[in-house]
Amino acid sequence: DHADAWIGLSELPAVRFDKADVARLQLALQMPQTPQARVSLSFALSRALEDQADYHSAFRALYKANALKRRLVNWNAAASRAQVSAMFEVFAEPQPEGPDVALGEQVVFLVSLPQSGVEVTTQILAAHPQVGIADASPDLQQVIHAESTRRRQPFPQWARATDAADWARLGQDYLARTAPARVGKPRFVDANPINWRLAGAALAMLPGARVVNSRGDALETCFACYRQLFASGHGFSYDLDHMTSYWRDYDRLFGHWQRLFPQRFLEHAHASMQADPEA
Repeated sequence: DHADAWIGLSELPAVRFDKADVARLQLALQMPQTPQARVSLSFALSRALEDQADYHSAFRALYKANALKRRLVNWNAAASRAQVSAMFEVFAEPQPEGPDVALGEQVVFLVSLPQSGVEVTTQILAAHPQVGIADASPDLQQVIHAESTRRRQPFPQWARATDAADWARLGQDYLARTAPARVGKPRFVDANPINWRLAGAALAMLPGARVVNSRGDALETCFACYRQLFASGHGFSYDLDHMTSYWRDYDRLFGHWQRLFPQRFLEHAHASMQADPEA
């Protein structure tokens, strides 16, 4: 009845649950459990039923597991949608460029939704001898947060009054924070999926940088998020309507960044790598 052990096993692709495991999990769920333990056991039960090819029962268990988890997270879908809409308004046009248009030319921001295959791309890039990489680095967000604190105004509102010198200053701050990971490497990849919202600011700060969006299939990505119990964050993923709303926001903002920065905001389709990984 140890919930962490069960969810840990369910995360291992090589492990296959049998009918006895299903019975054990069902019994554990009949015992007194903390809310979080009940969530973990329910996600594990869904996986166990899926291993028995009982997909109807597996999805029913998954639906219950997500409903339980949704009560424990604080996700505001309307606020998330409003933040994306604010990005459209504030970054309707490219921001003014500073004197150094090559600033940050060694930097590539790798963004995506979770469960879209970006982990494989990150591993491939990390193995390249000319590439320094920061996986899930908070540096870009910390630069934005520090500026929000300094201006006493939330992002992206303060971006309306930001000039080329301000963006260059923020870009230098980002490069200083990431300097240890860039030593001796001609390229640096900042692989933090959630930076997709911040691409406009990142490219204003670093006019020489590029953003690569690792894009998965919409249905596969959304369902993979829905069946995943994340260690933290991603509160949107525990409700089907919230998940699809989040995908739509990501999809429309991705299109906006691509129109705004056609040479600097690029798409990497995960399906193409699956079809021809060597290329």
